[in-house]
Amino acid sequence: MLALLTSCASQSIPVPKGISVTTLTEFPHRVLVTETQSNPPPIPFIIRPIWQIVVQKEGASLRWLRFDPLGIPDARQILQQGRWRNDGFIYPNPQAREMFAALLFAWVPEQELNTSYGKQNWRNSPQADGSINRALFHQGQARWIVHWPSAESMYKNATFSIKHADGTVWKVSPLATEEESQVK
Repeated sequence: MLALLTSCASQSIPVPKGISVTTLTEFPHRVLVTETQSNPPPIPFIIRPIWQIVVQKEGASLRWLRFDPLGIPDARQILQQGRWRNDGFIYPNPQAREMFAALLFAWVPEQELNTSYGKQNWRNSPQADGSINRALFHQGQARWIVHWPSAESMYKNATFSIKHADGTVWKVSPLATEEESQVK
């Protein structure tokens, strides 16, 4: 029963329709995500959650992996034909799936957003300071707001943040690939 409810709830997370994984950013993609809650715990020494996310192409699918700071995976999901499914024996993690879907929304090129999410469901908003916000709406409310520090940083391997409707903020920073690390 619990598995059925989890499965149904996970499908309500917005995923792009009709987008080819070839139109997305280059893969594999590695980022570090730091989470800040809207209501942090009252204990001052609690450390903010930090995860490493790895996304890789597998044919027409995307495999998403989330690791804690010790390198232990806490979520493994595959996005295939617009549906999420578990990968391996890790228990379903709806919070990770939400994070994965928000990252995917941030990475979809602007020219694909109308087809992927529906023209009326998203909006880019240039800000007075030169930054850009992209919002995905669900039932009239912003579900995710992606914030880039500048228009130039939107499709580069740059740091950005995503604010969830519940107030949680994910700061997303790129991690160097092995090739990039060797060049430095």
